[in-house]
Amino acid sequence: MKKQHQKWKFKLLIVVLFLGNLMQAQTPVEQYGQLKVVGNKILGANNAAAQFRGMSLFWSQWQGRFYNANVVKWLTDDWCSGIIRAAMAVDNDGYATNPTAEKNKVFAVIDAAIANGIYVIVDFHVHDAVLYKNQAKTFFAEVATRYGNQPNIIYEIWNEPLDVSWSNVIKPYHNELVQTIRAIDSDNIIVCGTRSWSQRVDEAGDDPVTGTNIAYTLHYYAASHGQELRNYCTQALNKNVAIMVTEYGVCEASGDGAINVGESNAWWTYLDNNKISYCAWAISDKAESASALPGGASSNGGWPANTLTASGKLERDYYKKKCGSVVVVDSPASNYKIYKTRSPILIDGTVDLHWSNAVVLPQSVANVLQTEIVNTADLSGTFKALWDNNYLYVLGDVKDEVLNQDSPNSWDDDGVELYFDINNDKSGAYGANDAEYNFEYNNAGVVSANPGTRALTNINYVMVPKTGGYTFEVRIPWTTLQGTPVVGQLLGFDFHVNDDDDGDTRDSKLAWNATSDDAWQFTTSFGTAVLEDTPSLGTRFELTALENVSVYPNPSSEIISISGLTENFDYEMFDVMGRKVLSGNLAKDINLNSLATGVYTILISFNGKFKSIKVVKGNEVN
Repeated sequence: MKKQHQKWKFKLLIVVLFLGNLMQAQTPVEQYGQLKVVGNKILGANNAAAQFRGMSLFWSQWQGRFYNANVVKWLTDDWCSGIIRAAMAVDNDGYATNPTAEKNKVFAVIDAAIANGIYVIVDFHVHDAVLYKNQAKTFFAEVATRYGNQPNIIYEIWNEPLDVSWSNVIKPYHNELVQTIRAIDSDNIIVCGTRSWSQRVDEAGDDPVTGTNIAYTLHYYAASHGQELRNYCTQALNKNVAIMVTEYGVCEASGDGAINVGESNAWWTYLDNNKISYCAWAISDKAESASALPGGASSNGGWPANTLTASGKLERDYYKKKCGSVVVVDSPASNYKIYKTRSPILIDGTVDLHWSNAVVLPQSVANVLQTEIVNTADLSGTFKALWDNNYLYVLGDVKDEVLNQDSPNSWDDDGVELYFDINNDKSGAYGANDAEYNFEYNNAGVVSANPGTRALTNINYVMVPKTGGYTFEVRIPWTTLQGTPVVGQLLGFDFHVNDDDDGDTRDSKLAWNATSDDAWQFTTSFGTAVLEDTPSLGTRFELTALENVSVYPNPSSEIISISGLTENFDYEMFDVMGRKVLSGNLAKDINLNSLATGVYTILISFNGKFKSIKVVKGNEVN
């Protein structure tokens, strides 16, 4: 009876989602039309609160290949994006020196947004906009003349002001730009950047910009900014000013480092509760945590869900769930990268710092091999893998509301199955180096194997229950797997999850790569993994954070000093394209004379711990 009930609920869920998608056939612009600011809210033409979720494109001069109609359509259709942000670079070979090339990229995005019925933020992407005020006036006058009659347009006239005076520097610039735009476009919303990298929105309420339909932007990065910034936002709302989050990240403020899922959810909940729109940074394939796309991603959208980075998957999945769309998970791409860990991992079910490596991305276990799955809480999961010279490590995060262990067969109870083809020969039937290992929930660490003759020597695993599921962690010696690991080695691999909701036999099953339940017989259904070397400092950015380390002055024109360390430290410095520009070992001061004006990330390493900080090379602010 229970199984029939589950099937009925599953069919009903599909019908509801289908009808929901039909009901949402209107585009955002068709639904809300001309936006307006009323008090601390952004409303549509129908006076309904208007909130949109979407993505920001990266600096146009460096990732301009994504500024096209195909990407905009893919984000609209596949990511449920109701808004997109075109971050037109101004300095560093941007609009200031190449105005025609850069504005045409933005125009292509605007045209595509209009065609797809979504809103578009036209962003003057520079930290020192006051230095380019005349160019800003020229640019926004052209945008307003060309598109001011379209309700899709939102002007963002200064991306991230530095830590300079709101009343004496930032607000006067905004007032001039507002006059320029309003002389041509009387009603589309203008978003004004705020002090300290667009964080101090509270100051705007005390001394607002002159004009109508004005909003202010708040930028945050979840692993660096929490309740304090939300308090600033609440203060601004209480002062009756409207807010848009035109840029946010799920990682650290540097654009890299660890991803903080908890704070990301806290931010989304806060913004959703207050009907504040937001755009994630960034549609980019730069090698950093904030990038939603892997290196070499297509310039025309169509990105398979499984190939997205951890941040891209997190953002896309959230957007699709909020708009009522089914979250699609594609078959995994071949050659999942398993990186070498710098030190052994303790198998205790605690997700320690080694697993926080930014390049160790979770893989979805979502291919349905046996049905009767009601929702993701009923059964879903992800896994990660690492290796060293002695062991292969696997970490699984399984969502399962009901856990059972009552069958003589391991595969009929809740648990995990791992599959290995060490030579990756995918020969069909199992050979001498092929094996399946079964890890049954709540079975006192007992492991079984298929074939039954395979060695189980020194396999160490735990399954630790938690609310709504369990954490699975295992290490398997290479000697047991009959392999000798080397960088670049390919191996066949798969990760399966069994589910038993009502006792007796298995009710459902998911896999990473297999699409039918025959991996216990044939290696051809396994996926492929490749062993990679330990990432360099520039791509690791682990969560092992250095405490109380800071950089001053920031911005700086010549020298920056590192505070919080009393001994020599290693450092590497990267430009916004991820290229290393400086490195060394020193005690305190770093000379920036060889660097061009711009934004950089410095990665400081000391005693196995790290700190990444955004640094601006420019005029010092007193």
